[in-house]
Amino acid sequence: MNKKIAITIQNYVQYYSVKPFIDLKKYDIDIYVPDGDKYNLGVKKMHDDIYNYLKENEYRVFRKPKKNITYHILIEPYPMDIYLTFNYKYRIKYKYSANTAKPSLTYNITDSMIYDAILCYSTYEEEVLNNYTKTFLVGRLSYIGFKKQKKTTKKKTILYLPTYGDFNYIEEVIEQLEKLSKKYDIITKEHHGTNYLYSEDSKSKRLQNAISKFYNSSHPLSDLLEKADVVLTDNSGSIFEALYTSVPVCIFSKNMEECDFNNLKSLQHQLVEDDVIPYTDKADNIEKIVEEALTKKYLDKQRKVGKKLFPIDNEDALESFTKVIDLFIDDNDNYLNNRIVLHKEVESYINSLIAAKNNLEVSQNELIANNQLMKQQIDELTETTNILKAKEEELISFKEKLINENKVLLKENEELSKEVEELSNENDKINKNSIILEEQLNDYKKGKLYKISKRIYYVESKITRKK
Repeated sequence: MNKKIAITIQNYVQYYSVKPFIDLKKYDIDIYVPDGDKYNLGVKKMHDDIYNYLKENEYRVFRKPKKNITYHILIEPYPMDIYLTFNYKYRIKYKYSANTAKPSLTYNITDSMIYDAILCYSTYEEEVLNNYTKTFLVGRLSYIGFKKQKKTTKKKTILYLPTYGDFNYIEEVIEQLEKLSKKYDIITKEHHGTNYLYSEDSKSKRLQNAISKFYNSSHPLSDLLEKADVVLTDNSGSIFEALYTSVPVCIFSKNMEECDFNNLKSLQHQLVEDDVIPYTDKADNIEKIVEEALTKKYLDKQRKVGKKLFPIDNEDALESFTKVIDLFIDDNDNYLNNRIVLHKEVESYINSLIAAKNNLEVSQNELIANNQLMKQQIDELTETTNILKAKEEELISFKEKLINENKVLLKENEELSKEVEELSNENDKINKNSIILEEQLNDYKKGKLYKISKRIYYVESKITRKK
């Protein structure tokens, strides 16, 4: 078969989701694993680990797309355009969980509309995602050959499967599992996000230290579900892995609305409201919901829902998967081709609307930025005006102070002028008296009495010298 297929894989979970299809060796498949970590989150090691594993197991795996090849089909779990850019005719999305638990993250319109088809494992997503593009119901390849193991101990086994990031509550759950470990065997497998993201490192170490039967994301989940009697989880896709394999499941989460997609509730949110899955938002009630999940009431409810959601048997999974791929490989279904042509028209129209919306948002952001700048300038002008007004008030106050001080000085000057005038008058009197006294003294010096006294003074002085 000369029509080439490219499959993108970022981690072990995605690999197990398509492994049986790749291993058929019926198709000309190139596997691509991204190289690097664009946002420095910790995914480089995740990429390198799965790449090295595939290389060691002699898969045809590459890190960068070949520029001279146009693939007939590109199969990927989500858009990886930031790492890998391909030439292709058809673009198909494969799911790596039985049903998404986080539509808030995965039901993005732009990330769904770009596909010519989405391969769905559940009737729910086949219906819901059909609003975006053509959907096909297929079997879950990672459970081919799945078989529950016989119990060798009387203890029931709890399989704890937390999701990653802000959606998990690992610390609180571990405290309860430590209490339950006397009554139950505890197994856990960490999410690939917790396994690799720098931000999840402390949670990963906490799981490893607290639970002896710990598995990282490289271990196939199917192996652990074969051993489990009940699954304890949060808003994780493992809810639907449990329903797919008829393993009872219960949920501890502080907020069942956190994964809703606008007005669309997550499927687990709906199932909790329909009393299909035991749920609590209090850690102290974890033992209670574990026990409830094992009752016949919830076993029957969950098996009924599981059969409705996942009608394709494991033995038919691979055939259902390849049937869809062959449809695109053969490329001779006029109905499908016409639908794809129309879908691309719709996609183009929606993309133009999104582009217009983005342009509007850019304009709006620029307007907001300009308004903020104007507000900042107005605030600065207002502040300057207030400063000037304060200065003006200070000057007015200072002026009034000077006027008052001047009045005081003028009054003091008037008083001093009066004093000066009085002193001047007294000085005139003194001058007049001085003139009179001087005249009197002159008259005295001209008189006989002055001459006699002067003569007496002369004689007395002479007598004194002789002595």
